[in-house]
Order: sequence, then C-alpha cells, then structure tokens
Amino acid sequence: MIPLIRSACLTHYAEVARSVGLDPELMLKKAKLPLTAIERPDMRIAVTAVRRLFEMSATESGCATFGLKVAGRGDNLKGPRL
Repeated sequence: MIPLIRSACLTHYAEVARSVGLDPELMLKKAKLPLTAIERPDMRIAVTAVRRLFEMSATESGCATFGLKVAGRGDNLKGPRL
C-alpha cells in the first residue's frame, strides 16, 4: 500500500516556488503530481511524490530551506511553541 497524504501540504507551494524562481506547474509535472493537487486540499497524493517535489524544488532553486519556507507560510505552525 502506498502511503498517502492530503494535498493540503501543498497549499503554499506555488507561492514559494515562484518566489525562488521556479515554475510550480512544471515542478508538479516533474514530480508526477496532478496539477489540481495545489487547488484541491483534500486530494490524496503519494507521500513519495511530495518528497520528490520538495527535494527537486530545493535542488533546482538552490534553496536548501525550501520545505521550511512552504511550511512557514501556512497556519500549520499554530499552537503552543516550546
């Protein structure tokens, strides 16, 4: 069974990708993810494809903290900070 994740993890992907000079649609295609994944947060997508997308994005943009930038843009950091 292939591990899946909600495409909500890509909510801010396009914005961050553009900010570092990447074409988000091209990157999704390279990672073999459907373009609708960034529009439909409840779509189930393969974890391996998301990992591939983030790794390729970091490499091609030269931004080693690419994944952190995507995570930092969302509200997914709410809650108590330790």
